[in-house]
Amino acid sequence: MTGITTGIEKLDRLLSGRLEKNRKILFFSSPGIDVPAFAQQVLFSSLENGDSGIYAVFNKPPESVREGMKEYMWDVEKFEEEGKLLFLDGFSKVMKSEASEKFSCDPRNFEEVKGSFENALAELSGKKTVVVDEISNLIDLLGEEKVLELVKMINSESSVVCIFTNWLYPEELVEKLRKSFDEVVEFKSIEEKVILRNYLYIEGKAIPFKIAKPGGINIYVPKILVTGPYHAGKTTIVKQLSDRSVSVNRFGTTIALDHGYIEHGGFSCELFGTPGQERFDFILSILAKDVFGVILVVDSTLPESFPRAKNMLSKVKGYGIPYVVVANKQDLPEALSVDEIRKLLGVPDEVPVIPAVATQNKGLREALETLFKLILKGGEHGKERSS
Repeated sequence: MTGITTGIEKLDRLLSGRLEKNRKILFFSSPGIDVPAFAQQVLFSSLENGDSGIYAVFNKPPESVREGMKEYMWDVEKFEEEGKLLFLDGFSKVMKSEASEKFSCDPRNFEEVKGSFENALAELSGKKTVVVDEISNLIDLLGEEKVLELVKMINSESSVVCIFTNWLYPEELVEKLRKSFDEVVEFKSIEEKVILRNYLYIEGKAIPFKIAKPGGINIYVPKILVTGPYHAGKTTIVKQLSDRSVSVNRFGTTIALDHGYIEHGGFSCELFGTPGQERFDFILSILAKDVFGVILVVDSTLPESFPRAKNMLSKVKGYGIPYVVVANKQDLPEALSVDEIRKLLGVPDEVPVIPAVATQNKGLREALETLFKLILKGGEHGKERSS
């Protein structure tokens, strides 16, 4: 039986045919490891070998996945044009937005999720490879029993690769999940027998990295969350800081979610700007689980929005994530001082509050560099997230 290739010759030899066709494969990882890129390469390699494919994404917009694959020079557009690759959007409906993909679903509705997969699979012919990114989100919304039922259904006619990030789930759930798959490929931060290393450990500190082409080794921060109340300036900040950005304009300005990528000073990272409205706080809680740092943006001229900012911050502080506060719109005459903002927000002295004018790109690089330093300083933070 022909095995699924990863597209990485040395790794294929290491796996020695373990990734066989028509099997349920679990990519099991610690937080902070860029497993989606690995799964995307498996899918792309399968497409090049003649398979059809589905990429089902539940934790970000599909266009972010497309842009990410383009950065690795994986041309998926030709396979979409040939009708061999479909994206299944399990994100937009959660954001109360109209999905642009042909196949979409609300991940809180099991029958709708199942029906979307069935319809997408029926659209394709030949051997199929399905990537589900990621099932930890689905488990949170549907429970493990429904998710395992879904995976079994998909596997009845295709190979399925599921990404699972272990956010300290109960041991019973994790063990049951592992036993439900034909093969488990583990991605760990610390152990001798690993398939992929994503951390450098220097003097006890965990430093994430990636090898970029071109560019060589960069310290890699998979996700930084840019959050704050409505109209604080999040979208502007993401666009000003990013070398490349995806504007999810179809959400509309009131439900904007922006994604950007930046390489700066030996660092590379992804930025995610979140909606500011209270009804989308569950999205904030989901995204907060797999970020390494937070930029909290406040409008220096609107102290009445600070209680909302404090509430949003409380939803991410519980994960022990380093953060900085960006006091935006400091060019306006009614702007409060940094000390006044710190006092009203109740931010501890050790947390940086940085004055900024987002429209003029003032203070933004300082905020990002300061956050990078906090992330690297928090070696303990890295250990917690990789345990």
